[in-house]
Amino acid sequence: MTNRKYQKLQIGNKSYSASRPMICVPLTGETTENLVEELQTINLAQADAIEWRADHFKNLKDIQAVRQVLQILKQKAPGCLLLFTIRSAQEGGADRRLTDEETIELILEAVHSKNTDIVDIEGRMSSEHIAAVYQKTRECGVKMLISHHDFSRTPAAREMNRWGEEAERNGADIVKMAVMPNRKSDVLNLLGVLAELSEKLTICTAAMAMGPAGIASRLVGHSFGSMMIFASGKESSAPGQIPLEEARLVIDIVNKYS
Repeated sequence: MTNRKYQKLQIGNKSYSASRPMICVPLTGETTENLVEELQTINLAQADAIEWRADHFKNLKDIQAVRQVLQILKQKAPGCLLLFTIRSAQEGGADRRLTDEETIELILEAVHSKNTDIVDIEGRMSSEHIAAVYQKTRECGVKMLISHHDFSRTPAAREMNRWGEEAERNGADIVKMAVMPNRKSDVLNLLGVLAELSEKLTICTAAMAMGPAGIASRLVGHSFGSMMIFASGKESSAPGQIPLEEARLVIDIVNKYS
């Protein structure tokens, strides 16, 4: 990669940036057994992190069951970081009919468990909810990712810039933006915003355009400042994700000639 300086995310003795992006593989099993089976199909040596998409978990309202899964995943993938995510139905997740208050309670429990390295909180949440998660992550040494998802369109550049700036003000370590392109120029607009945010923010940025039209953003997004790539294992959690091994290969090729 070039000499361009990108913001770094330090977790323990591991450091990630757009120059050395984190490859994250989602797990979407509905039961503990499904999640373990899914994990066994992933080449963990190629993954930097696994994302437990807990909104797919049937027993999500059982806090004890959630604690148990977090412990199991950490034990079975000790070399990988663990990202805990409850994606709301309105942002593309499975509909578990949780209130925002119930979601925050589970996120805080994940932080407190000491088995989670990063937690995802949606930027649509109230400032009070985001502040509560921020405070708990600072107390427990966990990173906070603030996410925005739009499955219908690519917002205007000023709106995506606002997402990044608000996430920084709210204490996020990472701001994530996933949007749907309706034309090729939407992908270019996203990459332009990504490059701009990577220049002006003090936090890390992860951004991708979804679906077949957005595949270029997943292949070269780290060249524009994205420090996370979401790759598929057994199942994908969003349209357009590429397989783990291919994601690693693409990063190596792009970095070799950049």
